[in-house]
Amino acid sequence: ISALSELEAVMGDDDKLVRDIVDAARNLHPRFICLGGTPIPMMMGTDFKGLARMIEKETGIPTFGIATNGMHSYVRGAGEALRRIGKRFCPPGIKTDRPAALKVNILGVTPLDFSLTGNAARLRDFPGSHGMETVGCWAMESGLDELRLAGLAHVNLVVSAVGLPAAIELKEMYGTPYVVGTPVGGSTSRRLADCIRQAARTGEN
Repeated sequence: ISALSELEAVMGDDDKLVRDIVDAARNLHPRFICLGGTPIPMMMGTDFKGLARMIEKETGIPTFGIATNGMHSYVRGAGEALRRIGKRFCPPGIKTDRPAALKVNILGVTPLDFSLTGNAARLRDFPGSHGMETVGCWAMESGLDELRLAGLAHVNLVVSAVGLPAAIELKEMYGTPYVVGTPVGGSTSRRLADCIRQAARTGEN
């Protein structure tokens, strides 16, 4: 939270905002920094890309801003955040060969969609119960190092609307097809597993 005063907000005191974020980063040592907007920065025309460049230059920590303004549902911001993680941290050219077991990313796993009651772990286990392997679970149950390996997957499984922007980005980057659905119940899980195999075979979403 920027904690800018009314005068600082009106005058656009970016330096204070940058200093506060840089100080926090030096204390917390994050792997990356993501700036998200609210209605006031939107009305002020805050340049998030410019702020991100300034902060990254000061800290050496990868930094990006996402186009949120507090006027839409969480799907827009969370989806854009996952997409930007893919765009920023997933290296090109790491596509894998086709081994015996299909590899799957699970996209769109957030506490807002699946709570903290073991659902994320069950989703992560879903591919394994159908003879496949999980590369990463975006973004619960997986750290940044696992997310960076997204290009190794043969198919991306989108389990909520939040995961769709990342699936589209990874499709552009690696050509990885995606399947949309949530494995709830035995018959749906089996159908999704069949769809994943079909997508891997045909390369089509």
